[in-house]
Amino acid sequence: MSNRAAGGLSLFAALALFALYTLWAIVLPLLPDDLAIHAYVPDRRWAVTAPSIVLAVGLGTVGIYIAALLRKDALQDLQAQREGRILAD
Repeated sequence: MSNRAAGGLSLFAALALFALYTLWAIVLPLLPDDLAIHAYVPDRRWAVTAPSIVLAVGLGTVGIYIAALLRKDALQDLQAQREGRILAD
């Protein structure tokens, strides 16, 4: 798959998710509760809970990645100091 096709597919997926989330979180609460469409969507509390969980997992993943990079760099600096090499900033 070419980069252009992958980018187009990613853009389409993002726009589709945005449209569905907007419909679910913003438009559906304005409609009467007796409409059949309410039976096909999750409870409204998930409109806040799901993005919060995704944000927490994403931030945790980024934090762990940064911590691993910092640890790796610190171990390399420590190894260089033990070998008596001069460290360049």
